Order: sequence, then C-alpha cells, then structure tokens
Amino acid sequence: QRAEQTLEWAKTHGDSPSIAIDNLSLGRSAMATGETEVARKHLDAAVEGLKRAQRRDVIPLGLLARAGFRRQQREYPGAHRDLAEVLRIARRGGPDNWMRLHLIDHDLEAARLALDENQRDHARSLLDQARAAIADTGYHRRDPEVAELEQALGVNAP
Repeated sequence: QRAEQTLEWAKTHGDSPSIAIDNLSLGRSAMATGETEVARKHLDAAVEGLKRAQRRDVIPLGLLARAGFRRQQREYPGAHRDLAEVLRIARRGGPDNWMRLHLIDHDLEAARLALDENQRDHARSLLDQARAAIADTGYHRRDPEVAELEQALGVNAP
C-alpha cells in the first residue's frame, strides 16, 4: 500500500527514478503473492524506468528481480537476457567497488536458474563463486540464499 501511495505521489511530481523504484517494490510484492500479470507489468515498468532515468547503480536490482520472476515463470531465455545485462553493467563498475555486490546477486540468481534448467555442475560453480565473493566482501546478507542453494544442490558448506 505504501508503494502504491508513493507511486501516485511520484507520478504527480514527475519523479522518474522514484516511479521506477516504486514499480520495483510493487512487482516484488506481486511476485510474492502470486499475481503474475501484475508482477510482470510492474517489473517491466521498473526496468524501463530505471534505464530511462539512467540509474546504472540500481538498474541491476530491477533486472535481477525480473530475472527471478522470469525464472519462476519458466521464461528462461528472458531470465538469461536480464542476467547477461546485469553482468555487463556490474562488470563495468570494476571489481573493487559496490557493483561487486550486484555480481554476487547475479551469481546467486544464475545458480538458481541453472538449477531450474538441471545444470547442476554450472549451478555449483556459480554458488562456489558467490560463496568466495561473499567471504571476500563480507556480504553475509546473502548467507540464507547460499544455504538454500547448498541444500538444493545437496552440498555442504566448506
């Protein structure tokens, strides 16, 4: 409800980045409640809005959310395209800055996608890469996702 309200305010004031972020919040919320078409509409609007606003710092957040949605819908080619774009953007940021966190998030979502496509070895490789980067950066906010992937792959933490 808060995102719906702030979206209306942002539209009134023509605040493009805020509109995109609110669409991202609404898309994630709709994903969580199984509202497929509502999620699709908001996630597409979020990605396009972030691109129009040239918010390279947060475009990966929209792409990652949409990739996860597309994976859940078994729209694998679209998920791969979104993840490839995340990789391009985040790699341009260099290995020593905050874009590295987007690379970790990419690896985790790509591992889930590989798992869904029954590419277990690739999923394990992506998980290992993410695990190493998390240890290096201290990005332990993603530890629950790592544990979930480890369980799905039947591997133990190192």
